[in-house]
Amino acid sequence: PQQDPDQFHIQTDEDDERYFLYQTHNGQYRKERRLKDGSVVGSTGWVGADGYLRLQDYIADNQGYRIYKSKTVYVGLNRPIGESLKIAKTAPTDSGFGITPAPAVQSRGQQRFRTTTSAPIAPSTYASPHSFPAEVSVTPPPVAYG
Repeated sequence: PQQDPDQFHIQTDEDDERYFLYQTHNGQYRKERRLKDGSVVGSTGWVGADGYLRLQDYIADNQGYRIYKSKTVYVGLNRPIGESLKIAKTAPTDSGFGITPAPAVQSRGQQRFRTTTSAPIAPSTYASPHSFPAEVSVTPPPVAYG
């Protein structure tokens, strides 16, 4: 039978180190390496029903488990995980340990918005301090039987 390039599992156990990698048809991906000192580094990802690939790189060592890099990238619906991972390689990192996310809108050296109000607007003297009544009483009409 021909091997499916979009779904596979690889595992090696050499001395004190272990490595595995898998990806599935339903958009899941994971790779992990256990190092000789017992620490573990890896990456896990999945494509959600919304078409977003969520990737997390992690480490587990004597300081505990932590995600040191995270990405959320729109890759589209029904895209194989292998193609999705290729798209995500060029996307910026969203968050993680020691990561400063890129600004959503980068400045181009010009003012994009101007205000047309030169001074703050004074509050209305007719405004109520509450946006709803403190107490509400409702009496239903009597039921007529006939």
